[in-house]
Amino acid sequence: MQGPTIKRTEAGVQVLVPVSGQQNATATAQPPAGQVVWPDAGTACKGNQSLLWPGRFSTQIKPEVLSAPARTQLAAEAEKAVKKAPAPVATLKSAGQTDKNDPDFAASRRAFQDADNAANLALGFRILGERKYLAQATAILLAWAKTNKPTGHPIDETRLDKMVYAFDLVRCEMSEQDRASVLGWFARMRDAKLAWQYGEKSQFNNYRTHQLKLLLLLARALGDSATYDKALAEAAAHLKTNIDAATGETLDHKERNSLHYQAYGLESWLEIALITGHFKEPVLKAYGFLRDHIAKGDIHYEFAKSTAPIDEKRAKAGFEYAKKGGTFDTQKAVRALLVYQTLNGQDETPAMTGLLGGEVTPVNLFFLIRQQAWHG
Repeated sequence: MQGPTIKRTEAGVQVLVPVSGQQNATATAQPPAGQVVWPDAGTACKGNQSLLWPGRFSTQIKPEVLSAPARTQLAAEAEKAVKKAPAPVATLKSAGQTDKNDPDFAASRRAFQDADNAANLALGFRILGERKYLAQATAILLAWAKTNKPTGHPIDETRLDKMVYAFDLVRCEMSEQDRASVLGWFARMRDAKLAWQYGEKSQFNNYRTHQLKLLLLLARALGDSATYDKALAEAAAHLKTNIDAATGETLDHKERNSLHYQAYGLESWLEIALITGHFKEPVLKAYGFLRDHIAKGDIHYEFAKSTAPIDEKRAKAGFEYAKKGGTFDTQKAVRALLVYQTLNGQDETPAMTGLLGGEVTPVNLFFLIRQQAWHG
């Protein structure tokens, strides 16, 4: 599949008609109500427009819309990240691991920190104005574009969403050559994901949810309406089998008997709803399932009745979260909470607001700042 063709228009927008197989169409007139409008990649920089969430999230974030603790934490995390050399890997390997000491697993876990660092540095540049943060975020993106060979694996690569978020924030400051290098990597990742073959169960579970999230993000960054359209239709079909419309329970919770997996799949579903503007009602239902269990204290049954053999193997190997009959770590719901609040406004449930006391983890800092900027 070819990479994106940039088309510049006087209006600075590109109307992407959501019809499968149809080429991108440009228009200067106002689009019909409900039609998806993306900023044109060639002119969006002039208006500080995000390619990922057009019309809702500016890449020019005013510091005053953020809380003082968020600004302080961002400055601290950006200073840490600017001192760390990128650690890209050719192939990520984290899915299905049962050995915490596996060197490939350890390297992949370290590599994921690059994605967090890139996003936090990009935010640091945009909000704090430090160009050294821009330079380091760009260096991380280029190192990965040069080294990483995407396999298309839905779980191994899901954490690379932060690379797309980072690119969206710094792309306008990159040289054309550097921008083309990163977009080439994104295009290879997209192609690998489109070619991915699901298994009998993974076609219905969180594998597909995570894959669709990243495909939609990549399509936004690449200006690829055909892939966006295909992934959107696939998400609509996947929703019917992955989230129980009546209860909000995900298939992953049903099979794994675990709130860890309810939250894990929900993270990507919430992002899909945010990216597309679709599926809000059933996705919020799934969030409600998680929230209600936390609010009631019904969190002490993790994996007790799991039907997946890997859960027992992980528990025996010392993965604490997979302990049979264990307690769900409610901090694992923080990302879902932050994206929920971005999508739907504040959650006033005490059990949920209580999760945000003090600093968030570096992994969740991007989501906290995006939530504050979105509604600021």
